[in-house]
Amino acid sequence: MDLISFIILCAIVGVLVWAITTYVPMPQPIKTLIIVSACLVLVLILLEALGIFNARIAIPRLRS
Repeated sequence: MDLISFIILCAIVGVLVWAITTYVPMPQPIKTLIIVSACLVLVLILLEALGIFNARIAIPRLRS
């Protein structure tokens, strides 16, 4: 994933999170949970794109 794709992804996720937390009535803890979850997902995507976090390493391979 290149930088421009990540910036576009951040913008889309940001607008969606803003719209949901602004226009959908819900308690404050749920809004906070949605925001924290979205930020965590974006950080994991960024770390994987930079090569720092590689999800394939955590999956053990079976040798036959």
